[in-house]
Amino acid sequence: MLLSIRAGPALLCVAAIADRRLPLYLAGMKFSIGYFGKPRAPGIPPVLLATYTGDFNTVDDARKAAIADAANPKLGAADSIIIEPIGERWVKGETLIKTGTGWERRREPE
Repeated sequence: MLLSIRAGPALLCVAAIADRRLPLYLAGMKFSIGYFGKPRAPGIPPVLLATYTGDFNTVDDARKAAIADAANPKLGAADSIIIEPIGERWVKGETLIKTGTGWERRREPE
């Protein structure tokens, strides 16, 4: 397999051989991202505003995209985000909670 990447006037060519022994997660992972509003009252589950399923290289990439999307005014006032891996047993999902200064990860019990 030969990969070409154009960077300005220079052309960078990288020769790579596909190795079927490499784990599939190097090619990308699928995540489900749920955006939730504030609960209307104590004991009431949060309102689901939107969901998205997409391919990302890492959980960090999924988190960055989720936080950027949560700032979209069309989405509504997202108060929490849940990122869940799809079909990835060795990758943990996470929950993000909106704070006054940004987004923080909620600690899940081990």
